This record gives sequence, structure tokens and C-alpha cells, in this order.
Amino acid sequence: MNSNIIDIYYFSGTGNTLLITKKIATILKQHGKEVNLFNIQKTAPQSVNPTHALGLAFPVAAFSTYPFVWNFINNLPRGQGTEAFMLDTLAGFSGGIVGPLKKALLNKSYLPIGAKEFIMPSNYGRLGSKEKN
Repeated sequence: MNSNIIDIYYFSGTGNTLLITKKIATILKQHGKEVNLFNIQKTAPQSVNPTHALGLAFPVAAFSTYPFVWNFINNLPRGQGTEAFMLDTLAGFSGGIVGPLKKALLNKSYLPIGAKEFIMPSNYGRLGSKEKN
């Protein structure tokens, strides 16, 4: 990543996505990057600074993500070749969120540089041992 300032916009329902976002922010800071975290639910997409690298972090829901997350993405200001990446949390299979998000970012003149999906423990029945959960 060429950008030195990275703004990560996140939504976290159960806390898993926030946990992952904070860990990624810590790693980026250890590599000399300035990282700012913003809650999607409390941020107007028009306030996104297109001169900072853009991180988007959210949980997968119904093989995509929540409509308000898409609304945030669709209302981002035009990028300027701005580097962008995605983090998501999911139970097992995202159904292909990476491709549609990449297309949306490219249409807004962002430069997608990566995506990582983090499989989390199931929040359905706790069938495994306490240690595994």
C-alpha cells in the first residue's frame, strides 16, 4: 500500500468486524501507517477523504451485506485512483461480495488493492467445546 493515511469505515453488529478492524489497524500502525477508524452508521459518505486510502469493513449478510452499507458505498465521493480494500466477517461463505464491491469501487474511480474474508465461529447453536468457540 502506497498511502500513508488509511481511513477504515466499519460496521459491526456482534463485534466481530470491529475486533478484526482494530487488529488490522494495529498491524498497519506497526508498519508506519496512520490509521483512522470511522463507524459507517455515524459517518456521512460525502465526508470520506479521497486522498486517504479507503478501508471498508463489514459483516456478510444474506451472501452480500446490509443495504445501509451498500448505500454508504454507493454514495462515496469519487476517488482519485484512491487505494481501497475490503475486510469482511462471515460464518462460512460470502456468496461473492468481493466482485460486486470491486465493481462499485472501480465505478467510483477507486483502485481496489485487496480483500480479505475472515471466517468467524457460528452464532447458531454452540455445538463445539468451549475452547473451540
